[in-house]
Amino acid sequence: MAGYSKYKHSGFSWIGDIPEHWEVKRTKYVAKLYNGDSLNDEQKNAYSDFSESDETIPYIASKDIDKDSCSVDYMNGTRIPKKEKNTNGRPFSKAPAGSSLLCIEGGSAGKKRCILDREVNFVNKLCCFVPKINGKFLFYYICSNSYWENFKQNLQGMIGGVTVTKLGTFPIPIPSDNEQITIANYLDVECKKIDDLIANEEKRVSLLQEIRLSILTKAVLQGLNGGVETAPSKHSWLENIPKHWKVMPLRYTANAKGCCFIDGDWIESKDIDYDGNIKYLTTGNVGPGFYKEQGLGYITEEKFKELDCIDVLPGDLLISRLNEPIARTCIVPDLGSRIVTAVDNVIFRPNPNVLDRKFACYYMNNGRLTEHANIIARGATMHRISRTMLGHLPIVLPPLDEQREIVAFLDKECGQYDDRIAKANHQIDLLKEYKLSLITEVVTGKRKVC
Repeated sequence: MAGYSKYKHSGFSWIGDIPEHWEVKRTKYVAKLYNGDSLNDEQKNAYSDFSESDETIPYIASKDIDKDSCSVDYMNGTRIPKKEKNTNGRPFSKAPAGSSLLCIEGGSAGKKRCILDREVNFVNKLCCFVPKINGKFLFYYICSNSYWENFKQNLQGMIGGVTVTKLGTFPIPIPSDNEQITIANYLDVECKKIDDLIANEEKRVSLLQEIRLSILTKAVLQGLNGGVETAPSKHSWLENIPKHWKVMPLRYTANAKGCCFIDGDWIESKDIDYDGNIKYLTTGNVGPGFYKEQGLGYITEEKFKELDCIDVLPGDLLISRLNEPIARTCIVPDLGSRIVTAVDNVIFRPNPNVLDRKFACYYMNNGRLTEHANIIARGATMHRISRTMLGHLPIVLPPLDEQREIVAFLDKECGQYDDRIAKANHQIDLLKEYKLSLITEVVTGKRKVC
């Protein structure tokens, strides 16, 4: 699609050239910006039980905004009476329908944003943009790569944030009123087409994952020979298993010299040193059956000794006690350095004469165990399972040679599905990149749609 006939430089590298007749204005001149209000523990408890009614307003936090779709969970369960006052005795900040919300603090800063179709109250980590120009055009600019580049340059503090005052100084290219409307309408249509393609790929991924999990679950609970005699496992959620298999509590498989079934270490944010040489893993590094590389946490040798930490070895299993899916497990790869892990991960080093580690990893991620672990987990706001409860979970134990046959089968079968899932996820990533690129080109005038 062609561009405009004449361009000028915007004066800002992250915007680049813009059409000659466009203007550049500071955000504070095209929108009213302000924070929301945070709730204390008493208010969280008080407002969590309000039902939807004309007398209450949804309360939106960063977690209620989907980063990819920009959708908002208005039915999150937290609602505030319209006439309620905040802790300072003032009415709660309200974001009107048609305004935009942007996360400005923490890990989602600059990445989570939405445009509202109703009035809401909102947390102080979100900034409200009440537009004085076309609201959809403003929202699309906030979604653009240009805005993100500007935002990244202004991140400050340990948790990473940008103040509302600073946001007000951000430049934004402004076309005519009619062009704003045309651009917003064009992006509504084109972005929906892309979102529909993404949704189709996501459904495909979900179906592939469901089939993969079914194959895995059947293999680790029933084996590969459907004709063998079965017997009750004495655990309702396990049902019948091959008669020649054994069942024992998970922790008993680690009762041997050199084995362990222990929590990680109590390492706090103040203990993290990015110049350290011992890699620190959290529950975020534990995927269901795979290790996830994320985070740059390290501790020093001195801190390791001070906290009397435990070395995690390559080949150990980490079992997450926190966040769903509860009890998800991965095998730790060789990361090229010493490793420690958070207290919410269990370090599991089974007896190799009893349990094959790869079989254990597959078993811990089977659908029935995951469902059972999530049911018995505790916690009002955050589900967590204790190490003791984990240790009492039953694990089936085929003979070792049969465990290895099942592992070889699942490596092949699950590997095929993993490849297909990876390709679909790659397609999703490409579509998301294209969507952002399209938005950026249109809202900065590189692509003419008027």
